[in-house]
Amino acid sequence: MFSKYIAKYYPNNEKSVLERFTVKYGEDAVAKALVTATNKGTMKDFASKLQTQQLEGWLARQKSAGDVFNLLKIKEDGVLSMKSRKVIVLSKYVNLFNGKNPQDKTQLFSVMKNGFGGDGGLARMVTAARRVGDPEIELTAKQYQKGLFKQWFAGDIKPENVYAKFVNGKEGHLEKAIVAQYKAHYDKQMNPQVYTFNDPRRS
Repeated sequence: MFSKYIAKYYPNNEKSVLERFTVKYGEDAVAKALVTATNKGTMKDFASKLQTQQLEGWLARQKSAGDVFNLLKIKEDGVLSMKSRKVIVLSKYVNLFNGKNPQDKTQLFSVMKNGFGGDGGLARMVTAARRVGDPEIELTAKQYQKGLFKQWFAGDIKPENVYAKFVNGKEGHLEKAIVAQYKAHYDKQMNPQVYTFNDPRRS
């Protein structure tokens, strides 16, 4: 779909291409298409220009990183967001936003956590994502889960408190998996392995 619009409007008016493409397919679809196109030699430079226009357009409209998360409909993708091109776009926007607004800096992790409804929402999503059988999704989900657990541990959250604090007291299969996985992380942090070295010269 992207190449058709390039052929029709390029090189006459780059802005027209982006506007028409967005009206027809929506911001999220355009963002995904541009990520793919920026990796293709034949249209890489032009697609990069359009992507920059899109990102700077959001900034000019004073979109927060959270606004862009919603605009890209990342939450609707659920576990698939863990390998979505949309998150690549969001990451680029976070970097752009932070560069222009150093007093209001944010992090991709925080934006994702808030977008999925806070600690509990993100925990449910990444725990489910680790079960889908897709190595790429599982690896990314594990990284997000690790970040979440590090925050919980730093906040002195005990495993038994996770139910009440983050998942509204619900104790379904998914919630139990969250607690079990956090407990493993918690126990590992509380009882780090100690490696001993035996000097062979003293044997």
